Amino acid sequence: GMGRIGYAMARRCRLGWDMNVLYHDLYPSEKAEKDLAAKRVDLDTLLSQSDFISVHALTADLLRALMTGAGAGATGGGYGAFLPESDGRRGVEPLCAVYGPACGPAIERQLARGDLRAIGFHADVKVGTLPLERVRAFGDPVDLFFNVNTPADLERAEAAWRRRG
Repeated sequence: GMGRIGYAMARRCRLGWDMNVLYHDLYPSEKAEKDLAAKRVDLDTLLSQSDFISVHALTADLLRALMTGAGAGATGGGYGAFLPESDGRRGVEPLCAVYGPACGPAIERQLARGDLRAIGFHADVKVGTLPLERVRAFGDPVDLFFNVNTPADLERAEAAWRRRG
C-alpha cells in the first residue's frame, strides 16, 4: 500500500537508490505519483515487474515492545537501532526494526561506499535486540516475519490474515 509507511519507504527507494516505484493499493496516491513518479499497478503487474517488494505488517504489540526497547531497553537504551531476534539466517530481522535518527548519517556513509545490505551500517550505531524469547510471546517468528515474494506467498499471507479475524 501507499499509506504513510509505504510512502516513506517508497521515498527512500526512489530518492536514495533511484528505484522506479510501483505500488498496489485500493486508492491512488497523487502525492506518491507526483513526488516520486510512482505508478499504481494491479497486483499481478507488481509481482511480475518488481525486483523488490516491501510489505509492512508488524503487530501492534510487537511494535510497542520494539519501541520500548529502543528507547529504554533493559540494558540502558539509547540505541540507534533496535531489532527483533528471529530464527532466520541473520538471527535478527532488520526490515522489522526500529531505527533512530543516529542511523541516518551511518546509512548515508554506507550507501556512499556502495554497500546496499540492510545491516551494513549496524557497526556504526548502537544496536539492541529484542530477545527471541520475548519475540515468541507475540507469535511464531516464522509467521511474524513472513515475507511475501511470490503469488503463493501472498496467498499464504492472506489466509493467515483471514484466520486472525
